[in-house]
Amino acid sequence: MKIANKTQWLTGPIRSILCRVFQEEELSAWQRTNLNVEIRTSHPKGHCRNVDEHVSGCAWLKGTEMVLRLPPAKRVTDPTALAVIVASVAAHEVAHLRGVDHHEMHGAYKPWSEHSKARFAWAREFPMQIKLTKVIPLDERRLLRQQEKIKIAREAVTRWERKHKTAQTKLRKWRQRLQGIQKAKAAGRSLGKKPTV
Repeated sequence: MKIANKTQWLTGPIRSILCRVFQEEELSAWQRTNLNVEIRTSHPKGHCRNVDEHVSGCAWLKGTEMVLRLPPAKRVTDPTALAVIVASVAAHEVAHLRGVDHHEMHGAYKPWSEHSKARFAWAREFPMQIKLTKVIPLDERRLLRQQEKIKIAREAVTRWERKHKTAQTKLRKWRQRLQGIQKAKAAGRSLGKKPTV
C-alpha cells in the first residue's frame, strides 16, 4: 500500500487504521499490495460543528485506488472521534474495492450510523495526530535566505568561471589556427585541416 498524505494529519495513525480495516474486511493480499491511497483535505463551509459531515471518500469497484478526505486539523476538537469516522469511511470504501455497490450495503457499511460507530470504536486506540511544524524566528529566516542567496551566487560564479576558462582555451586555439593560416598564405603553402575545439 502506498499512501500520499496531503493533509496536516500524521500518516502513522491513518496507516494503522487502514491496515486493521483491511484485515477485518478481508481485502485481498494483491489489492493490499497494489493499493494507492490519497489523503486530501476537505473544505467545509462555515464552522465544523459535526466532524462526521466532513469525512468522505471514494474508490473504484474492484480497483486499487482510494481517496479519503479529512477536515482541516484546526476544525477538529476530538481526534479520537475523527479516527472512528475515518475507520468507518475507510471500511465503506474497502467494500467498493471488494466489488460491493451501494445498493448491496447494509447498516454496517453506512459510515455515519450508530451501528458503524460502535463497530469501529477500536479506532480510538489510534487518535489522529497533527503534523508538527517548526516555527523559525524572523532573524533565523533572514539568515537562511542570505545563506541561500550566497549559495546561488557561488554556484553562478563557479559556472561562469568554467565557461570563461573554456572560452579562453578555444580562443587560444583559434588564434593559433589564424597564425598558421597567415604563415601558410605568406609561404604559398596549402592550408591544413581545421582544428577541432
